[in-house]
Amino acid sequence: MLDDADGETWHSRRSAAVRRPKDEQDFSAALPLLSELQRAWLRDAIRTAYGDENAWLERFN
Repeated sequence: MLDDADGETWHSRRSAAVRRPKDEQDFSAALPLLSELQRAWLRDAIRTAYGDENAWLERFN
């Protein structure tokens, strides 16, 4: 998501009052719902953006 974050808390650019824990909950909820094609795209995008050492890459196995 291209909104802002303070440490581990995401907040909406439209209203800083809208906040939630950053990334992990969304990733955990979305991953099992993705098709194989979507999972492959996301895995490659994470690898491109964050490198091979990103902890989320292990969760695709």
